[in-house]
Amino acid sequence: MTCVTFHPRQMARRATPMTTDKETLATESATWQPRVDVGETEQAVLIAVELPGVSADKVTVSIEENLLKISGEKNGVTESTPPIRWHRNERAFGKFERAFRLSDTIDVNGITASNRDGVLTLTLPKQTKAQPREIAITAG
Repeated sequence: MTCVTFHPRQMARRATPMTTDKETLATESATWQPRVDVGETEQAVLIAVELPGVSADKVTVSIEENLLKISGEKNGVTESTPPIRWHRNERAFGKFERAFRLSDTIDVNGITASNRDGVLTLTLPKQTKAQPREIAITAG
C-alpha cells in the first residue's frame, strides 16, 4: 500500500490498524475512532471512513507534514421527554480522529472528499510519473 505503514504484529497487540510506535492515530482528546477501508487503483488511493450520524460540518480533513488527519465530533443522544432509560449503549459518541502517513507518491493538492450516506470518501490521486525527455543544448 502506498499511503500507510502496516505492521501485522502491532495489529495483533492493538485494535488500531496501520500505526507504528512513532505514529499515533488518536489524540488524547479523541474518545473513539471511526472504522475505515483503504483501497487503491492505478490512479489513486481511496479511504472510506464510516461516519453515520456525523454531518460534514462536524468533520475536518487536514494535511500537515505528509500526515492526513480526519477529525471531528459526533454528538450523543439528546435528552427526551419522557426520559429514556437505555439498556444497552453500543454507539460511539464524542471526539474522534484518524491519521494516515502519506507517501511521496500522493498528489496532496489533488485530494478530494465527499460525504454520502454516512461514509466520508477521500480520493488521494497519485502523482503522475515524470516522463523522460531530451533537453536541447544551444550553442553560445
